[in-house]
Amino acid sequence: MAKISLIVIIWIWHCVFNNQLSANDAHDNYYLLYSNAFVSQHTKANYGKIMDQSSKNDELHNTPNTRSLFLQGPILLKIKQLESIIASVAKQLIDTKNELTKKVTQADLDKTNKAVADLTIALQTKANKADVNQLISDVTDLTTKVDATNDNLATKASQTDLDQTNSDVAGLTASLQTTNNNLATKASQTDLDQTNSDVTDLTASLQTTNDNLATKASQTDLDQTNSDVAGLTASLQTTNDNLTTKASQTDLDQTKSDVTDLIAKTSPSSIGTIPTSCVDLETIGFVKSGIHSVMVNKQVQDVYCDFTKSNSPDFQKLIGVVDVKSTQVYFYAQKSTSYSTVGTGIPFDLIKLNVGNAFSTSGEFVAPRPGKYYFAYSGLSGTIIVRAALQLKTASVDWATVGTAYGSNNYQTFSFHSTLQLLQGDQIRMYLRDGIVYDDDRFFTHFVGWLIDEDELPV
Repeated sequence: MAKISLIVIIWIWHCVFNNQLSANDAHDNYYLLYSNAFVSQHTKANYGKIMDQSSKNDELHNTPNTRSLFLQGPILLKIKQLESIIASVAKQLIDTKNELTKKVTQADLDKTNKAVADLTIALQTKANKADVNQLISDVTDLTTKVDATNDNLATKASQTDLDQTNSDVAGLTASLQTTNNNLATKASQTDLDQTNSDVTDLTASLQTTNDNLATKASQTDLDQTNSDVAGLTASLQTTNDNLTTKASQTDLDQTKSDVTDLIAKTSPSSIGTIPTSCVDLETIGFVKSGIHSVMVNKQVQDVYCDFTKSNSPDFQKLIGVVDVKSTQVYFYAQKSTSYSTVGTGIPFDLIKLNVGNAFSTSGEFVAPRPGKYYFAYSGLSGTIIVRAALQLKTASVDWATVGTAYGSNNYQTFSFHSTLQLLQGDQIRMYLRDGIVYDDDRFFTHFVGWLIDEDELPV
């Protein structure tokens, strides 16, 4: 029997090795191919032909292939074993992962140990039970003492109330004393008798009234009277409170004096002229220290006044001279044509600027205010030599030459500028001595001037 089984196994192995057994039914037309270097492999096409021939037999075609049954059993069994092994390994991996996720890392353990240590230190610094009990006992005693103090204070009058009562008693005593003095010195016996009679009559009248009230006044009337009395009492108390807060006559007099002084200090005042020093400013009411402007030698100066040092050399310090002009003066003029009239003032037909109206088209400038002025002139010579002079005319001198500009005969630019001290009414002009001042619509000639500093401001 063993020999027969061995022969069957060898035969099956031989058939499989030579690709004579398919892994599936012949209908699938699919074969297991085994590689062998010494045995030729059957192709799918060859097996297709064999199966086409065998398909002519219907019974054979419809019957399961015996060789496939021999192969499918071990293969399926092997697959089942592999699936079981894979499932077992997967389960072991999952169990291992779950175990690992439950474990803490060393870092977590160290962190927990540190937290425990910190908590231990914190607990060691806490007060023990005895300290807590003692503190509770101290707080209880202190609360009892505070309550007792509050009870005592609630039944006692304040010092303010006591002072007010003493003041009221003193005032009432003085009033009664004054009344007694007046009665003792002024009331005559006749007046006294009349008063006694009046008192007797009033007493009888009051008795009658009391009798009537005793029998007629209702509880509503009594309640109304009590209400009126309570209101009056409250009103009197308010009045007394207001009176205690009023200022004394001394305080009132002092306040009036302060107000009078303040009005005197803040009221408009003048020394009759422009202030020339910090002393003048203080005289007319300046009290705030700082930089102020004063007039010194008809020039405005900025000075620092320290009104807290009126008798000190530091009372006034010069900051500097202020560039103040009573009027703005400046001009700019041009020419559009050449000029050749020798021995005359050069006119200017184009006046671009003339603030202060001190310059005219004749070429003459008249100083409106005394001060320092700046003038500048430039022109162009033509084919001949040219000379032009800046001239000054004053109340005593008629057109004196200040300076001369010279231009050659090859279209050369020549110029002149000067800073002059002028009085009010002094005149300035450009004067042609020789040659021709060349010009056209390109504007080669320019004449400018302006007030630099005004010497004396009008006051």
